[in-house]
Amino acid sequence: MMTEKENAALGRRMEELDAKRLKLKLIAQQHRSETEQELDLEEARLIREEIDSIKEQRATFIPENRKENYKMADFNETMNKIEVVETQEYRSGWLKTLTNRKEQMTESEKRAMTTVNNLAVVPVVTLNLIMGRLMAQGTLRDAVQIYNLPSLVTIPIEDIINDAAWLPEAVAGTIVNDTTRKIDLTHFKLARFIQVSIELEKLSISAVEAWIVDRMVQKIGVGLEKAIATGTGIGQPTGFITGTTWDATNSFDVDATALSYGDFVDLEGALGEDYITDAFYIMDRKSLAKIRKLKDDTKRPLFDTEIVNGFVGRLGGIPVRLSSNVDGVYLASWKSAWVGNFIQPLEFAMSGDAGFLSVSTIFRAYTLFDGKPTNIKGSIARIQFV
Repeated sequence: MMTEKENAALGRRMEELDAKRLKLKLIAQQHRSETEQELDLEEARLIREEIDSIKEQRATFIPENRKENYKMADFNETMNKIEVVETQEYRSGWLKTLTNRKEQMTESEKRAMTTVNNLAVVPVVTLNLIMGRLMAQGTLRDAVQIYNLPSLVTIPIEDIINDAAWLPEAVAGTIVNDTTRKIDLTHFKLARFIQVSIELEKLSISAVEAWIVDRMVQKIGVGLEKAIATGTGIGQPTGFITGTTWDATNSFDVDATALSYGDFVDLEGALGEDYITDAFYIMDRKSLAKIRKLKDDTKRPLFDTEIVNGFVGRLGGIPVRLSSNVDGVYLASWKSAWVGNFIQPLEFAMSGDAGFLSVSTIFRAYTLFDGKPTNIKGSIARIQFV
């Protein structure tokens, strides 16, 4: 494992190389003979290769205060497959395999890859980065309750849970039955294919991992956001808009031209006492534009702008968030209103066959996921403009 001192030394070396490369660039801009220009280009190539090598080495460095969050075991031949996937050797070998750099693999990396023998298995550190961002980034993904528990297909939901009771001295307690139900989840496949040119092979290993995390989270995240809101339940999760049981107690049709603060008072009143404390609004930008025009008797806007931590402001003291996947105004205790689960974590694969003619590689990522609204009474309400 790289030490702080070794990492600092590599950092200083990178600074020296960057300065040298800049000097060569300035010299190359001057009129030089063809022979001298060729020498400059060759030296620049060697500098670039050394910089890439240093970046790969530094990518394995973890500061002391973060090591406890990463299990970076050194590979040894007594490990089982699950343990090997957690090692740095497997992680670097996996990334080199994806980018056609098997000839650069160390013996330990080769043994780690042979032990697992399945390129679809994503290294633990890379997978944690992807899954963490998939569940947390995005307005809706961050709002609702999403689990990452493989094979979990039934989630218990509380309908009526009785309070604890005080017992006088020497008085026996009474058994009171709580009412619970369950949400059964299936395993819908969410997949994303990306065609990438051979240029990816020229990136450093750390840059390749960053690309994988960014692109796959971005593409798969879009699909999840839409499904959480408007999923049909047919071949995909059921969204809270399409799957919630809406009636006069939790859905209010409002004339957009006659919108008033009283409508939001009614909306708050539709939520139960147990759910209003952590509730917040999610709405689209057009709905927010209507709300921003509302003023009190002193001509003061009812909406307070407060762009911080993902919130765009407050309405009656309740936070407001924006999402392009909803149409109207929704107020909910979101982690009580909708639940989902990654029944199978993200798997990753690549193939060069489909992109043979274009000299490119097809990358595929897929996961098994399902989610549904809970339909807990008092956990969600909405205003629809008519």
